[in-house]
Amino acid sequence: GVGECGGNDSGLVLIFMGESIAHWAGDTIGVDTLNVNDRTGLSSGCAAPHTEQLHVTERYRRPNLGNMEVDITLEDPGAFTKPHTFKRLHTLDTAWEIHEYVCNDLVLDLTRK
Repeated sequence: GVGECGGNDSGLVLIFMGESIAHWAGDTIGVDTLNVNDRTGLSSGCAAPHTEQLHVTERYRRPNLGNMEVDITLEDPGAFTKPHTFKRLHTLDTAWEIHEYVCNDLVLDLTRK
């Protein structure tokens, strides 16, 4: 089911955004992310530290055409005393234009020239 990714394999290289595996479970796509290095910060207005033990579980579901529900769980026994779970609801705005954005280890925004 959703949220069943294994632990860190010592042979894997830790990277900034980690390695994500996605799979469908009914009408929900689940994304498990592991192997995140500790040089980033969890951000929602402030950069909260984490360790290389971070496991992020995301569940995306569209209950209708205009909305997407996202459930996110952050688990990191090296930084948190318990898992943190939160929910987001995103509403479609047909006036929005989506632009390409590339995020890499050097944090380059290719739209800036």
